[in-house]
Amino acid sequence: MSCAAPEQLPQICDSLGPEDIDRVFRKWLARMPLPLRREDREAGYDWNLSIWQMEVSLTQIFDRPLRGRKFFEEVIRDNLDLGRPDRVQLVFDRVVTKKTPGEFRA
Repeated sequence: MSCAAPEQLPQICDSLGPEDIDRVFRKWLARMPLPLRREDREAGYDWNLSIWQMEVSLTQIFDRPLRGRKFFEEVIRDNLDLGRPDRVQLVFDRVVTKKTPGEFRA
């Protein structure tokens, strides 16, 4: 959230090319536990970096649907520079109520 030389930041960002970003991406892929085994990768399956897709996992539980809609609208408004709203989606696996089995925490 801060930078020692904010006037140089645009220059640094502009100097980064696709190869630089892919190199950092591949470095972290090598360090993170992934579901692909060596045999999978040798068979041609691999990960690709895409600017069209961003996956974020955030668990939110709302006591009323209106609060959920408000949260969703704020997320889109705050992140318009990441993608157009028609390309953003939420996936709801199930409706959670007081009777939903499982362990939940705030």
